[in-house]
This record gives sequence, C-alpha cells and structure tokens, in this order.
Amino acid sequence: MHNFETVHDRRKTRSVKWDNLTALYGGEDVLPMWVADMDFQSPRAVIDALKNRAEHGIYGYTITDASISKTVSNWVEKRHGWRIKPSWLLYSPGVVTSLHMAIQTFTEPGEQVVIQTPVYAPFYNVVTAHDRKIVENPLLEENGTYQMDFEHLESCFREGAKTMILCNPHNPVGRVWTKEELERLANLCQTYDVLLLSDEIHADLIHEGYQHIPIASLSEDVSKRTITFLSPSKTFNLAGLQVSYSIVKQDDMRQQLQETFSKQGFHAEYDGSLCNGSRLYGRRGMAGRSAGHIGNQSEADGRSIG
Repeated sequence: MHNFETVHDRRKTRSVKWDNLTALYGGEDVLPMWVADMDFQSPRAVIDALKNRAEHGIYGYTITDASISKTVSNWVEKRHGWRIKPSWLLYSPGVVTSLHMAIQTFTEPGEQVVIQTPVYAPFYNVVTAHDRKIVENPLLEENGTYQMDFEHLESCFREGAKTMILCNPHNPVGRVWTKEELERLANLCQTYDVLLLSDEIHADLIHEGYQHIPIASLSEDVSKRTITFLSPSKTFNLAGLQVSYSIVKQDDMRQQLQETFSKQGFHAEYDGSLCNGSRLYGRRGMAGRSAGHIGNQSEADGRSIG
C-alpha cells in the first residue's frame, strides 16, 4: 500500500516547487500550489529501479527497445480501453516539448491554433514562440462547472483555424470530458479538417465515477487526425526524470514528427528501466489510490474534479 500520509521535506533538493519560493513570491511562508508536482514519494518500484540502475555504475547512451513500447501500449489499453500498436509511439523529454515539435511540424507561421481558456499556461508559448496565432475558445462556466462553447468553437474553425490543442482532462478546470462532448468536438474537427493535438497527461488521475476517454479512440477518422501526448510523470510523480510519449497512428505524420525531433538535436530514446512492465506500468495501484486520496481531500475542501 502506497503511503500518502507521511510529510516529506523537499527543501534543499533543488525543487522548483519548494526551493524557489523567495524568487517567485518574495518569501518562504507560502504553500506552493502552482505546479502539478506531488509531495508524495514515487512508487517503491521506481525507487528500486533507479537504485538498481545507478548501482550498475555506467550511464552511457540507451535505447527504447520493443518491451518498453509494448508495456506502454498495454497500459493504455488496460487503463483507458484504447488498443494501440507499439509502433505508433514516439518518446521525448516532455509533453510540452512534444507540443512545440508538433506545432513546428504541422503548422506554418501565421496560422491559427485554437486553445480553450482558461488553460495550462505553457500552451500560449507553444503557439506564439513559433509565430503562430492564438485563437481563444473560452470555456463556459455553468452551475459551478465548465462546458465547451461549441458554437464559438465552430466559428473559430469556420474562420480558418486548422489546428487545436485539446486539454483532456482539462487543466486547470478539472473537467473529464464526456464521450458526448468529445464526439461533438471530433465531428467539428472532421467537418473542418482540423488537426487535434491532445494533451492527456492527467488521464490516470480520475476520480471514482468518471472515465477518461482518449479522443483518438473514438473512431478511425479521429485517430488519423489526432496526436495524443501522455507521460507517467503526473501519475507516478516523475516529472524530474524527463520522459513522455506521443501516440501517432498515421505513419507519415509520425515520420514527420520524428524528423522534427531529430532536427532539434535529440533522439527519441530514453532509459526504460522505469517502465519495466512488472514494476511500474504493469501496476495500477498508485494511480488509483492517489486519485482517490486527492478526491477525498477535494471533497473535504469543498472542491471537485471531474
């Protein structure tokens, strides 16, 4: 059983969350809640894997072998009901890194990219850093929850936006988009031939009674026009280890994205010791229990996510 009750002092560990308080807020008497970086320890399997790898004593170049991609694809199917092929996977240091690469690969300077505000702040830079234009499709707050404004979204597509960054589940409003909502969005993307870049990094942290649905799993057409971005970093508190993966079904799109990765000087390879199927991605324990623990705390504070 994972321990969610022990308080760990993370100060003086070069933590961006805890060792940057004075620089960010002008003092130390602050609870930093601005970043999705949990104060729970990672699973024992991760700690043991890192220890075992470190004890080898040689830290040369690594590869991502077939067992890693098979393990990841098994997790996606078992956790989210989406059967993917290991060959659809690309690896990178992070989801934001991959979003930058995708914008460079599949859009041109001056083109419009839709984001649904309020949204994860780095989405803005993902678009503007490459001289693309942000088109905001603000979410609507109704009865204490947020909904998509589909009429406004259709007008964005009608006026020329051909790319959209979807946040599913949505950060920061906490919505787990329903199948009906995602199908309506997918139909609009099909009608107006829109590319979907779907950030699904929080997919594993879902409250009981809700189900994450990868938008690319809805149909063949949606899967062909979607790139899905995921990572174990939020689920298992591994953000500092710099690893994520992209799911790209279309061979030509995957090749184009891989070429952009290479042009930026990095190769989509990493040490897969943390993704040993029997040690990390083969287990659902921490993912489910951390979501439940967060859910209990949210209810106690009068907040909800779902």
